[in-house]
Amino acid sequence: MSRMTTTLHHHTDPGRRTAATVASVAVVGAGPPLLLLHGFLAHAHWWDFVAPWLAEDYRVIAPDFGGMGDSGHRSQYHHEDFVAEIGAIMDHAGIASCVVVGHSFGARLVTAATNQMPASNKLELTSLTLLQ
Repeated sequence: MSRMTTTLHHHTDPGRRTAATVASVAVVGAGPPLLLLHGFLAHAHWWDFVAPWLAEDYRVIAPDFGGMGDSGHRSQYHHEDFVAEIGAIMDHAGIASCVVVGHSFGARLVTAATNQMPASNKLELTSLTLLQ
């Protein structure tokens, strides 16, 4: 998968702060977007064994969450920051809705994201698969 590194700016909650994460995001294929979210202390390469097959039908997007994999580190980590990263990754990729596969920690974050994102940036899922 080709990798791009970008700085994602995301708002964690209205009165709090804007967080910036240098994120590493792998993208491969064409078609409807498929967002693959890894587990805790894992990385986007966790999906390398299935990405080639998925890329036959989807535009596969596999980010490293902040502080994990090839992404940058920050001084503090909050659950809300990881949830906000999902919206920032979707914004950066130019997608409004997608199929999401979340493993463990990634699944927990995406379920939170569906409820915690602001209405103006609400995560719209067309399909969700949770892996434990």
